Amino acid sequence: MIDPIELRKGSIFFDAGDEQSYFAIEYFEKDFAVYRNGSFKQRMDSDCFQPVELTPEILEAAGFHWSIYHQAYHFGDFLCNEFYDLNECYPKGFQLSTFKKSTLIGEPFFYLHQLQNLFWCLCGKELVIDLQKLNKQP
Repeated sequence: MIDPIELRKGSIFFDAGDEQSYFAIEYFEKDFAVYRNGSFKQRMDSDCFQPVELTPEILEAAGFHWSIYHQAYHFGDFLCNEFYDLNECYPKGFQLSTFKKSTLIGEPFFYLHQLQNLFWCLCGKELVIDLQKLNKQP
C-alpha cells in the first residue's frame, strides 16, 4: 500500500485487484483518486493503491538508460541540467548520487511514485512515462 501523502497527480500505481496493468492518477476528488481505465474513469480509495517496484524496464520506460561508463542509470545527458546518477542499492532499490558517485544523496527508494516525486522536486516537471509500453510488458 502507498502512503496517501506520497500520491499526487500523475503518480503511477497498480490497482490492488489488477497487478498486471499500470494506471496514472488524473485528479483527486474528496478522499478518492480518479484514474482512467481504458475509456472509463474510476475512483479508488488510497487503500487500494499498490506501488510499482523500480526495475530496469520501468526505468527505460521513464527515459533512463544504463551507462556502462558510470555504472548507473542516466536520464538523457543531464537530469535537470545537473549531473546525477541513479545507483542500484544492495539488496534492492536506488539512490541518487552526484556525478560519478562522489556523493550519495538522501535515502534509497524502491518505487516508481517515489522516483516521480523526486524528479518533480529536482526539476519542477513531470517525469513522462510510457504507460502503453509498460502495459505491454510480459
